[in-house]
Amino acid sequence: MSTKQRGRPPGKSTVSKIDVTVELSRCQNCGSTDRTPYEGTTQQECQGTRTDPATGREIAFTKIVRRRTCCKACGQARIDRTYEK
Repeated sequence: MSTKQRGRPPGKSTVSKIDVTVELSRCQNCGSTDRTPYEGTTQQECQGTRTDPATGREIAFTKIVRRRTCCKACGQARIDRTYEK
């Protein structure tokens, strides 16, 4: 058995939660957010930075994920891109 104490050390404060804002995937044709399930996901390893439209801050990413879907309202096919670490 280990003699190491488990849990948070005494006097250590609680870590605050990070606010995350996610842009909804919208159709370019009609603006609807209703879509079919994603299919044909591809990932591309790529390092870079992009400006977050909500906050204006630079965000670093390590890969681009592309997902194919269709709008349920008008039937427009599209590829949604997300930038991930």
